[in-house]
Amino acid sequence: MKKWILITGVGLVLVILDLALVSIFFHLDSNPHATPGRWQIDPLRIRAAARAYAQDLQAKGGPVPAEVALDVLVAQGFLRPADVRGTEGVELRVGLQTEDAPPSRVLVRAKLRDGSQFVLLNDGSVQQVKP
Repeated sequence: MKKWILITGVGLVLVILDLALVSIFFHLDSNPHATPGRWQIDPLRIRAAARAYAQDLQAKGGPVPAEVALDVLVAQGFLRPADVRGTEGVELRVGLQTEDAPPSRVLVRAKLRDGSQFVLLNDGSVQQVKP
């Protein structure tokens, strides 16, 4: 029974993260300060890369940070540049510690060229935050 609850809980977290990524990228795509053009991203691939990155850190005995930049995932080979096409000029960070997270936990953080910042919280809301 506990194993079933754990598997269901992890699955729910992954679905929420997928929705979160789609939501933040949709929001940024409609923002005039974001990089021009269409975002060509794959939330499933980003989620898988973030999970692999966290597992790699754990396997090496290192601490897992709260967030990781997509640039780091690309630089370390967890993502290809084609996976995050259209995000040039926007700093995007994905939350790594999302299991059992409170509603206020940041799932995705985006810093646009003009310095404005948006976060997608665990409760599904997208909010603009001050730098």
